[in-house]
This record gives sequence, structure tokens and C-alpha cells, in this order.
Amino acid sequence: MPIWQQIYESKALSDNGIEILSVAMDVQGADVARPFVEKLGATFETVVDNENILGQLYRFKAIPNGYLINPDGTVE
Repeated sequence: MPIWQQIYESKALSDNGIEILSVAMDVQGADVARPFVEKLGATFETVVDNENILGQLYRFKAIPNGYLINPDGTVE
């Protein structure tokens, strides 16, 4: 995630209409995920999937993962 923060701060993505959205995969909720995000100094949006829906859908083997999603919502 630190490299994601560096890229986000560089504006290389946002200048091209691309955003970073982080999804914390933590069944214990936002209170558990928040300190990790704060420690990393992440300023991009982070949400919590406390039901592990994305992990099940995309069969994550390890985290963090990165996916590109087109403006039409297609996962690349």
C-alpha cells in the first residue's frame, strides 16, 4: 500500500481520471482496519468489507490485491 500512496500523491492517476479505492478485508470491522490505514498514511478512500464478499468473489489468496476497473465497471 505505500506504493499506492506514492502513486496517488503523484497525481499521475487523477490527472488521467483514475482513482484509488482501498477495500480493507476485515471481518472485525472499521475499528480494526482504521489503525492500519492511518499507520500507512493512506489519504485515498478506504472502505471495509467486513463480510469478505470481495474475497469470496475474486478468490483472494493474499492481500493486498490490486484491480483495475474501467469507467463502465468492468474489472480488468
